[in-house]
Amino acid sequence: MSKSIKVTKADRLFSLCIRNRDKWRCVRCKKQYHPPTNALQCSHFWGRGNYATRFHRWNCDAACYGCHAVWEANKQGDYRNFKIKQLGMKKYKELERLAKSTVNRREEILRALEWLEK
Repeated sequence: MSKSIKVTKADRLFSLCIRNRDKWRCVRCKKQYHPPTNALQCSHFWGRGNYATRFHRWNCDAACYGCHAVWEANKQGDYRNFKIKQLGMKKYKELERLAKSTVNRREEILRALEWLEK
C-alpha cells in the first residue's frame, strides 16, 4: 500500500503557480486547458515526497492527466530526457544534487508558503 502524501496550502498554491507559468498548456502534448480544471496537473520529476525539490520550479511541469501518467511510469527515460533538454545538463545536475540533499520538511513548507503568498 502506498503512503499518502498530504496536500498542503503551499502545494495548492505552487501547483497553480506552475500551471500559470506554463500558460495552462501541457508541456508534453501541448494541449491547452482553461482554468479552473483538474485535468491539468503539476507534475514533479523528483517526487513530492522529496521536500528539497517539492517546491522548486525546475522540478515541476504542467502536464495533463494522461501525459502525467506516462511520465510517472518512465521518469528515468522520457521524462528525464525532457528535463535535460528543458533545463540543460548543468541545471539538471543541480536539481539532481538538490534532490539528494536533506531538508527540514516543515521549514520548506513555510518557506514555500511565504514565497507563494507574496
